Amino acid sequence: MLGGTTRLPALLHKSDNCDVSVEELNIEKYEVLYFEALHCSMNHIKNLLQELPHHITDIDTLIKLKEILAIQYSKHKIRGVDYRKTLIFVTIALYPIASRDVRLLLVTLCEMIEIYYAQDEARSPKMILRLHNLCWRHGILCQRVLTPPQSLTYRKLFGLYFHSCMAHSAQLLRVASHRSTNAEMFERLFEKLSDITTKTWSKRIEDLSTNAILHLQAEKFNPAKQHVLREEREISKMAKSLPKLDNTMLSKSDLEKYAGAWTAHLKLIADYLKPGEGVWWRETEDYIEFFDGSDEPSFRSEGPQLHHFRSTSITKEQECLDACWRE
Repeated sequence: MLGGTTRLPALLHKSDNCDVSVEELNIEKYEVLYFEALHCSMNHIKNLLQELPHHITDIDTLIKLKEILAIQYSKHKIRGVDYRKTLIFVTIALYPIASRDVRLLLVTLCEMIEIYYAQDEARSPKMILRLHNLCWRHGILCQRVLTPPQSLTYRKLFGLYFHSCMAHSAQLLRVASHRSTNAEMFERLFEKLSDITTKTWSKRIEDLSTNAILHLQAEKFNPAKQHVLREEREISKMAKSLPKLDNTMLSKSDLEKYAGAWTAHLKLIADYLKPGEGVWWRETEDYIEFFDGSDEPSFRSEGPQLHHFRSTSITKEQECLDACWRE
């Protein structure tokens, strides 16, 4: 029993009987991920929905938002999937009546979540560019709509979860799909074990593990996986009612206003700029348009190529981006 103690897994252990190198264990490229879809997105949604009511001035929009939140938050225990459903409900309900910035704030986050839970087969260069652009737009909209924060502190609202979603989620997508690094199934198992223990354990320490395993084996005849699939199908069905964004269009007035953030964003997508104008982007009189909408091709012969964590790493990807930017 660890008693709540947390620790890193023992990837490398050296002793008199076991003296192996990092290379022999094939973990010289081991990376601790900066982003995990379940916890980062869940907590960012939670913080955003807690802060948003304090920045809506239209009374009808505010009443509608508070009604939805009161219903959705009435559960005894709110899980990640519940926050995803709540975000979709709020977006669909407020889209016809909210201001433009609030609409875009919610829609960009919904599409980010959709990419976080997309299948590995859907990962493509276009999806990576799309997520980079969504993160940049959503981060700017959070600053524009939710500042100064009224309910949360700056540290809470723009802290770990916000930073992980905005800065690291797209970088991780370059080497692996977020679904493959998602801990949601493990969380469900831990939740089930905790529920079983709370309801059926006799408080005798020697019966703890046996009791949990017995009940888990018994539930195989009524698999929880079917319930999970039903929830995923329900979310997918709800998401079809969400408004869809076309190609990313960034106004030059916004780019001038947030020049520092825009330069940092360009450095993160330098490999999409390298092929030149007309491939992944184009410039008009008032806008910069990126060809990342649903009607655009997912792959282009001019590059960049889709990479995989078996042959690269986040560090190598960043080195390639730095090289592209210097060119």
